[in-house]
Amino acid sequence: MVPLLRFAQDTYSKAAKILGYRPRICHLNETDWYEEKWNLQKAGSQEFDNTFDDEVGGNPGRTKTYHWPDIDCYRVRDVKVVGDEGQVYLRDGRLLLPSIFPYRLERVRVRPPLPFYKTIHHPVFHLTGVHHFNRGHFNQEYLPRVVAAKEYLPKELFDDLWFLLAPKHVHWQLNMLKYLGIKQERIIPAIFGTLRIEEMYFAPMIERRVDPISSPELQAKVRRCFDGIKADEPTSVLFLSRRDAPWRKVNNEDELIRATEKLLGPTRVVTFGNMTFEEQIAVMKSARIILGVLGQAVSNILFIEDKTLVVLIPGTLANDHSGIAHWFLAMMGNNKVLTLRCGQEKLDVKNWSFPLDSYERQLTQAISHGLSGKPE
Repeated sequence: MVPLLRFAQDTYSKAAKILGYRPRICHLNETDWYEEKWNLQKAGSQEFDNTFDDEVGGNPGRTKTYHWPDIDCYRVRDVKVVGDEGQVYLRDGRLLLPSIFPYRLERVRVRPPLPFYKTIHHPVFHLTGVHHFNRGHFNQEYLPRVVAAKEYLPKELFDDLWFLLAPKHVHWQLNMLKYLGIKQERIIPAIFGTLRIEEMYFAPMIERRVDPISSPELQAKVRRCFDGIKADEPTSVLFLSRRDAPWRKVNNEDELIRATEKLLGPTRVVTFGNMTFEEQIAVMKSARIILGVLGQAVSNILFIEDKTLVVLIPGTLANDHSGIAHWFLAMMGNNKVLTLRCGQEKLDVKNWSFPLDSYERQLTQAISHGLSGKPE
């Protein structure tokens, strides 16, 4: 049934594109598409001390200001939700543009709703979208919305909601959501075809972002949900390897690890591909210094407090691949952050190398400013 639905949806979408289909658009600031809304987070900003990275690393500026947006949750009636990314079409046929955020319309494959569909009569919280398959994005952008909704929606409403997840990722996403009190019987998978949902609750992501979506206060509430995961056996230095990752591998990772051991002492090396989420968090909680290549493993810092995070980043400040999201995620947990940039202007970020002499020089400079692998 699933392959047939996907074939039908893909064929219908391709035909619509050939015929020049362009959906009418509903923007977030329009007011005729929802019945009611609740504010889940007020926009604001906070300044963080960046002295350590300014003096030692590749992220200049004595302070960094983090801005976060308003998050609202909307109740909308009689919508059609299309595909595993959950594109939302309103009763009048308009595409709800925030359902494709943070991308713009020209960057996504628009999937018009099929003329046949399954109807869901129970209230549903929309929890899929762009990047739904990426664990780092799910943790940063999806979990905070659930935590905020649990706090600010009426309790009897929240406790009755089902949660719409991408069909291929229900298993691991449910494992995350159970820490927020969401049980399996409240999960409904999206489908590769079209769903009609009579009553939907929708808290959109923002269109363009540099920062993570949640405020420091909201992020602290997310971390508290995972306090029950205890630290592994203590270790001073932890290196998060990407050798089992599909891309963004560091070609000379082994020699960087040897340099780390030479400069900081015994180093535990782990790959997250063969570890459970709980094991990943436990091993990160056990370390004093965490080193890792920019990517999904490093994003777990949002669950960690009071550590030193050293992030290896491809490119230069002028050719930046970092976002800065990891920096803010770490700072919101009272972690110190150091960014080491490889310094190459042009490189393939799918696979790249960090010059050994540059790595050793930057790490040595950090040691001269107090970075130490020795137990305090």
